[in-house]
Amino acid sequence: MDYPEDCASAHPRGDDPAPLEGRSLIFAEIPDEIAAQIGQIITRCTLLEQKMIDVFRLFSQIESQELAALGYAAIPSAQARLEMLRQSLLQAPAHIGSAETFSRILDEFEAISILRDECAQSVWWTDSLGRLWISRADKSTATLHETKLFDPQTFETCRKRIDALIDEIFAATISGIDALECQG
Repeated sequence: MDYPEDCASAHPRGDDPAPLEGRSLIFAEIPDEIAAQIGQIITRCTLLEQKMIDVFRLFSQIESQELAALGYAAIPSAQARLEMLRQSLLQAPAHIGSAETFSRILDEFEAISILRDECAQSVWWTDSLGRLWISRADKSTATLHETKLFDPQTFETCRKRIDALIDEIFAATISGIDALECQG
């Protein structure tokens, strides 16, 4: 198939992704197992976001899980929620636990959120050698930028980080959440 000059297929002539920089990708094909791994990261991040409601609930001393979820969801963006949690940590009651632990949780949550956004918002494709590439799509110009080779092992590393953070949040919040529920 002949593509317009400003477009590129997922299998460009040669194996150098540089010709894709600043161009539109009109067809991207990735193996099903890669698509499944991207889905796993996004799904796990959704679970992680749910655990962050517990952090919000603890910092805000909200007795009801439902009210905490509503309050958390009312904050318009992930970045605004993270900033609010950082500010809340500075004012949180001393009995919530270690400020260092929660600061580390918030830092790791931010780092994982960046990885999640990269997974969810980038264009994925394989070259003729089967290597996996990722490119940022510029929505205003519909072109690709920041093309880089992606190591599929990163998926496993990311899953482990997400799962470890979920466990850490649970351990850091469980006693405080139990105390809140006993108050109600």
